Amino acid sequence: MTITPSAGVITAFSSLRHLGRLPASSVKIDRCFVAGIRGKAGEQQEMAMNRAIIRLGEALGLEVVAEGVESEEQRQFLIAEGSNSCKNR
Repeated sequence: MTITPSAGVITAFSSLRHLGRLPASSVKIDRCFVAGIRGKAGEQQEMAMNRAIIRLGEALGLEVVAEGVESEEQRQFLIAEGSNSCKNR
């Protein structure tokens, strides 16, 4: 997950505690999370992570952008869950 504040990009690996304090405008879902969206039973955990990131972005009033979207199935899942944008990069 990457938080995009007004003055650059901060990768949020260390602490979610600071999220509410950052002047962020969006949350980016990294391609490593998007890659797990394939609809198979074994990938339910990855799909749950994507849902959680989307819900967190929504709760903080941030735009949610998914990166590395390579299939229509991934795009449909992310849009249905509430992602504002899907990118293939």
